[in-house]
Amino acid sequence: RPVEILNWDAHADVRPRTGGLGHSGSPFREAAEHPSGALRRYTVAGLHPWRVAGAHAAFASGLGRVVWRDELTPEAVDALAAGLTAPAMVTFDLDAVDGAAGVSAPGVGGMPVALWLRAADACGRSAATSFDVVELSPPHDADGRTSTLAALTVWHILRGIAAR
Repeated sequence: RPVEILNWDAHADVRPRTGGLGHSGSPFREAAEHPSGALRRYTVAGLHPWRVAGAHAAFASGLGRVVWRDELTPEAVDALAAGLTAPAMVTFDLDAVDGAAGVSAPGVGGMPVALWLRAADACGRSAATSFDVVELSPPHDADGRTSTLAALTVWHILRGIAAR
């Protein structure tokens, strides 16, 4: 089925395969290049400009929309969620959150937790039909804070779905 994807992430995740194999940085390029042609639109929001190659940002822009971290306001988050049309998948990559240490690619300068959870709630209320929360790395999550964030993200998604 044709599908729209909204990816909340610090990275575009549209890198080419390596040696013909997919990896954590290639899933949305793989979706875009799938022989079915089922990807209707790809939006990536929360990108850290210092963590995204220009070629990857350009590739992602050609699939839909790129929204940089500094462009995200509560209103922009709400508009991204409200603009989804079913079927739509929303993926929440925890490395987009400022200071999330328990991820495979920790960084700083990302989305504040309150804005992240607002996105989860807004997407739950949207026309999205599929969700995931990714990149939690328990070995790097010494104090369990990122695991708690992952659980809260799911809770906010479900809270949004319940409000539909």
